[in-house]
Amino acid sequence: METKDRIQFRVDRQTKEQANKLFKGLGIDMTNALNMFLKQAVREQSIPFKSTLLTDDSLKARNDVLEDRNLTTAKNLSALKKQLNED
Repeated sequence: METKDRIQFRVDRQTKEQANKLFKGLGIDMTNALNMFLKQAVREQSIPFKSTLLTDDSLKARNDVLEDRNLTTAKNLSALKKQLNED
């Protein structure tokens, strides 16, 4: 089992609260977000990535796909285009 080290740092309260809100919207917590950041930084040898907040609609759509619900299928591309244009 890999040994885990603890890192402590200071951040102003407003930034911490905003970050917690952001990460909650992304479906992760502060620890996971910081671990992702550090691993990606090491892998790429640079400040690593840009991530955006998922909207309520996109979170619902993602969860629908993961739970295999509210999905629509089409037999072919023409049928899909027709379905999309009906909305």
